[in-house]
Amino acid sequence: MSDVGTTPHWTFVLGSLLLVLLFGSLAFNDYRARDAAWQLEIETHGELQSLALRSAQSNQQRQADMVASALAGNAEVLRQMRRIDGALRAGATLDDARIELALQRLQAALTPAWTSMQRHQGLQLQLFWGDSGLTLLRMQQPERFGDMQAARRPMLQQALRDGAVQTGVEVDPLGASSRAIIPLYGEDDRAEDVIGALEVGYNVLPDLAELSEQLAAGLALVVNRAALQAAGLDAPSGVHLHAGSDWQLTGHSATQILHWAQAGMLPEPESGMVLRLLSADGRTYMLNQIPLQTDHQAQPTAPLAAALVWRDISSMQAEHQGAEQRLLVKWSLAWLTTEALLLTLAFLLQRRLSVQRQHQFAQQQQSRRQQRLYDRAQKIASLLPGMVFQLKRFANGRYAFLYVSEGARELYGTDPQRLLEDA
Repeated sequence: MSDVGTTPHWTFVLGSLLLVLLFGSLAFNDYRARDAAWQLEIETHGELQSLALRSAQSNQQRQADMVASALAGNAEVLRQMRRIDGALRAGATLDDARIELALQRLQAALTPAWTSMQRHQGLQLQLFWGDSGLTLLRMQQPERFGDMQAARRPMLQQALRDGAVQTGVEVDPLGASSRAIIPLYGEDDRAEDVIGALEVGYNVLPDLAELSEQLAAGLALVVNRAALQAAGLDAPSGVHLHAGSDWQLTGHSATQILHWAQAGMLPEPESGMVLRLLSADGRTYMLNQIPLQTDHQAQPTAPLAAALVWRDISSMQAEHQGAEQRLLVKWSLAWLTTEALLLTLAFLLQRRLSVQRQHQFAQQQQSRRQQRLYDRAQKIASLLPGMVFQLKRFANGRYAFLYVSEGARELYGTDPQRLLEDA
């Protein structure tokens, strides 16, 4: 009887344990699915940012290509470059009167284009001569000329050596820019060798403040100072990404990046495309790192420049956290409801078993009372002379003994049980 009484308790304990495991696994799977959806949403936003930024970079590159192609086909530019080529091949120097006059005419021919370029983020407009890449004219720095650039600049070297148009990203003291280098020939039919090259460079991205407003996000540019110094190039001025880093910030549209850089929270640009959630001023931001690879490097060990884009996602994160809390409440309520049903079932089962025990106990009590009365009647009958019996006549005329005492054995020599069976 004690085992029967403890059965509901064990049922409730085992059922509760199974419910905890069941609802725990369901809640965990639901949480994982929601977390995967959140990660997918973050990655989607990162991809959209990356596409928008690369589209802006591509527009700058296309603009550099178009301007460079137009200027390389300018008749006056070709005429003066060929005059300079003839004079230098004849042994003249850059301070020769003929070359100085040609350079003045080149500068005059390029001034309208350079003025227009400056209004649209133009950074470089340059002319080079010979295989060594002798600088003839820098429109952005007219006072600097006469230095050899090909050995330090793979894009320029390849354009002068192979006679192929080169495009890509390069970094110099003016910053990261999208370059287009067009080789110039001694004859229009290109039967002659390459005599020089014309280079156009636009800022690798449009104005950061304007682009930041268009993307509704913060923007920053970082450059690889160590890689530039190893190549013999001067790096632009800027703020180091963090202590001991070879990377430095050269421009930014919002100040959160300075806090992250100082705290060493920014990813290393060598790691490539990176998405990271960062906090500043009580807000949460999604930081997207986008390397700006150069076209002339087939397998670069590290990009020369990278863009950092960060967007305030505090409202998105608050919604995600709210959804997680609602998820916890939902499964908690489901578990509690099921536990309540299980408790009700255990209570009903306990009550039924209690009623059954009471009924069994009452039956046992009644059976014992009946047995005592029967035993008492048997004793009384055995003391009486003769035979004590109870005979019943049924409606169909049949008779049957309901009780026969032991006196039947003495009077008739018949077993009382036989009379009960055969009457």
